[in-house]
Amino acid sequence: MIFYTHERTFGCRIREFQYRGLRTVTLENELLRAGILADKGADVFEFVHKPKDVDFLWHSPWGVRNPASYVPTTHTAASSFLDYYEGGWQDCFPTGGNPCEYQGMPFGAHGETPTLPWEYAIVEDSPERVCIRFRVRTVRTPFFLEKEVALARGACCLQFSERITNEGRVALPVMWGQHPALGAPFIEPGCRIDLPPARVKCTELSPVSRFAEGTYDWPFAAGKTGGMIDLRVVPGIEADTTDTLRL
Repeated sequence: MIFYTHERTFGCRIREFQYRGLRTVTLENELLRAGILADKGADVFEFVHKPKDVDFLWHSPWGVRNPASYVPTTHTAASSFLDYYEGGWQDCFPTGGNPCEYQGMPFGAHGETPTLPWEYAIVEDSPERVCIRFRVRTVRTPFFLEKEVALARGACCLQFSERITNEGRVALPVMWGQHPALGAPFIEPGCRIDLPPARVKCTELSPVSRFAEGTYDWPFAAGKTGGMIDLRVVPGIEADTTDTLRL
């Protein structure tokens, strides 16, 4: 653990501050700036390519909300996540996706970790590389999570290293996933998604989904009004659609 960080404006560097009342840290080099909300899920809430001044992440219209300054008027299984969802990039654990129940215990959308405050410590701080370690214990389950986020000089990517420890005496199944939301201006109509061969499941269909329920071979899926839709092409906002596809 490093107790004193070097104030510099070159190479890799770390900044610690409060944003809307939340402890926040940024990792930055000459190409990339990544902002992380330590007090709210250790969410990556900005991921900016500096030469192009482009943030890859989607941001909700209300942005970052401090749970200490906003009390929802109602509570549902999904509201604890959605009411404070700023967009960005979350760790989802020990469940993911829709609210669910396991052995009589209810879990909200995307589990416990996106709404918990995480502790953090700076473990490396040099012009060549910076690294921060985040830690949290879940409340309804006996898990301890550690996540290291690092950025190297000249790199245009973050490095993640994560570990989960079950501190209980009973083995428990978990869902553990990443929840990045990409958005404008990085995502625009006509963007192309390239993936290796895969099977695509269309199961959670909204009323405005374009797809018919079923399993298909990437990159095509059947439309509910007929024909096949090319999944590689991102539609524009005028499509007015909500599609959930699982690979």
